[in-house]
Amino acid sequence: PPPPPTTTTTATTSATSGTYTFKVTTADGCVSTATTDVVVNDIPNAPTITQPAAICDGSDLQIKATAPTNISGATYTYAWSGPNSYIGTTLNVTITGATTAATGTYSVTATAKGCTSAVATIDATVNPKPAAPQAGNPTYCVTTPASDVKSLSEAITSKSSDPTTVLTWYDGSKVKLASAPTPSITKSGTTTYYVQQTVLGCPSELTPIAVSVKDELEPTIVLSESAVCAGTAVDVSLGQTFETTTWSGTAQTYLSATTTPSTTFKATAPASDTEYTIIVEVASDGCTGNDTAKIKVNYVPSAKLSVADNEHCITETTPQTITATVTPAT
Repeated sequence: PPPPPTTTTTATTSATSGTYTFKVTTADGCVSTATTDVVVNDIPNAPTITQPAAICDGSDLQIKATAPTNISGATYTYAWSGPNSYIGTTLNVTITGATTAATGTYSVTATAKGCTSAVATIDATVNPKPAAPQAGNPTYCVTTPASDVKSLSEAITSKSSDPTTVLTWYDGSKVKLASAPTPSITKSGTTTYYVQQTVLGCPSELTPIAVSVKDELEPTIVLSESAVCAGTAVDVSLGQTFETTTWSGTAQTYLSATTTPSTTFKATAPASDTEYTIIVEVASDGCTGNDTAKIKVNYVPSAKLSVADNEHCITETTPQTITATVTPAT
């Protein structure tokens, strides 16, 4: 019988596609051949990724890539990975309502005929929505000088320090304005404006700014008496309280206080043919007002009786004259 077969392995590198033939010849001159077809596929190029623009929190993040074309007739599959455990299998990335957690590096490979490309990467940025700016609410009076009415830009008390920050202004109907407005104060009432800040291209919520315009103050002096006899005090007051109150006039010397909401016209004020004048000037919230009142201090008459003979006998028949004298004369 023939000897048992002996297996010998010979290796070669299939660097290119084609048909490979193996021929073996025995010592006895016997020949055997074997052939096989080998296909060597190219590695696909990595997809080309277009740099996405930075977006704002809540917007859709889209990353677009161009498919490789170096393998003719191939069907490509894709594998994406990224921040926040992102996994994708399409050529392009779309993340609806992306948050700041989507910021970071995204990687993609292309696979064709079992061969996988090198990794292509790109960085994407989702900027946070900024806080709304903070502002005060200005108050003016209709009599405020125009030079004292400030642009609402001066009402801002806090905003982002980022150099990209832009403030946008709106009127009461939220119609965009060209710049920070200077409010009109010709009529009393309240007008609301709005301001918004945009940081790194992302807009904040709107902040309302209420501008109040008040009428001129109209204080009213209330007197307990407007005409008194000398030696009588008069209570002087106002119907309401203001931030500041100043009393003056010809009556000022006889007032118990000159900067309080109420005062007293003292009883020590002498009688006079001329009325005493009381002037009050008040101020609140930048508005001013005044009022004037008058007090008449009348003389207290002094009466005196005199008789030529104030002591005589009952038998006296001469009429006696009694004279009455009033000072001052009325």
